[in-house]
Amino acid sequence: HGHIVLEKAYSVLGLSPDASVDDIKKMKRELLKKYHPDLYSGKGEQAVKDATQKSQRINQAYETIMKMKN
Repeated sequence: HGHIVLEKAYSVLGLSPDASVDDIKKMKRELLKKYHPDLYSGKGEQAVKDATQKSQRINQAYETIMKMKN
């Protein structure tokens, strides 16, 4: 079960399981910049909600991967 969760976490970040910690951190930063809810404020409430959910998934994926790496 944990393996599937970890695979999904890598998938959310668009990385493979052999990605380095630096690559993981870099990708998280890039994705959070891209999906920051403030960037979507002019596109309507649903766009902001979607961006917020995407940002939360990115953070959860990052935390899941980092727990396994340590």
